[in-house]
Amino acid sequence: MALPKYAFTLSDVIKDKKVSQDEVTEVRLWMLTVSLPVVSDEMIATFVIACRRDVDNTKKALMNYFLCKKKSPEVFNDCDVDSEELKIATNTIYHASMPVRTDDDSVVHMFRLNDTSYKHFHFDPIAKLCFMLVDISLNTKSPPTGLKVVVDARGAGLMHLTRFKLGSMKRLIEYLQDAMPLNMKEIHVLNTIYLVDKILFMIKPFMKPELYKMLHLHPNNTNLEEFSKNHIPKKCLPCDYGGDLPSFQELNEKTIERYRELKEYYQDEESIRKSWETSLN
Repeated sequence: MALPKYAFTLSDVIKDKKVSQDEVTEVRLWMLTVSLPVVSDEMIATFVIACRRDVDNTKKALMNYFLCKKKSPEVFNDCDVDSEELKIATNTIYHASMPVRTDDDSVVHMFRLNDTSYKHFHFDPIAKLCFMLVDISLNTKSPPTGLKVVVDARGAGLMHLTRFKLGSMKRLIEYLQDAMPLNMKEIHVLNTIYLVDKILFMIKPFMKPELYKMLHLHPNNTNLEEFSKNHIPKKCLPCDYGGDLPSFQELNEKTIERYRELKEYYQDEESIRKSWETSLN
């Protein structure tokens, strides 16, 4: 069974002083004792980096990673961007992993509605894209040490709220907090409306205080010049948000092409998980 291939090697991140061989080896030996699947050194390294080189937390995150994905196959399996469900999702939202990082080596993920019809907003496929985007950010020459998220709420309405699934949101927040191989640092919501408050009311019981403190809500007509000075620099924002990068639409299109380039990666990662899940039965 092929292991998912990354765009970096373990020696690359050791050279960058993001991990050590001893840290990766300790985690690998532990994985054998708890019957987790065999994975690559590079995959282990992404968790070591996400957990800021805390080996105990790395072990917990890896265990949660496989358990969370086992519980939510509708979100984490079948990551083919050309499938019918994801074609609808990629038309519904614009999303991108920004090609330039912040000064603290964080990658910026950005999201906004493209099609504002609530009828076309399907929660699970859109959540799937959000987490597939993490793999794009990790498949670089040097995986980032953090993640900063920008969500533009413009175009969202009350009927979109009816499309959210509380059970799915609970599981996804669990993954976000305890299992994602990327260290969340900030979440910014632009053009906030009353809908955002309702969503936060729904999900706050599932959120750890640490995650809730990362949320920054910005009102309608936020001064983008101030936003770039205080939060996300211009070098990491699309030009239609006052930044130096290409338009959000162009970055979104490049993201979709990158999914196609990583098709084999998604297939191999899912195969490892399915084989492990079968062995548990």
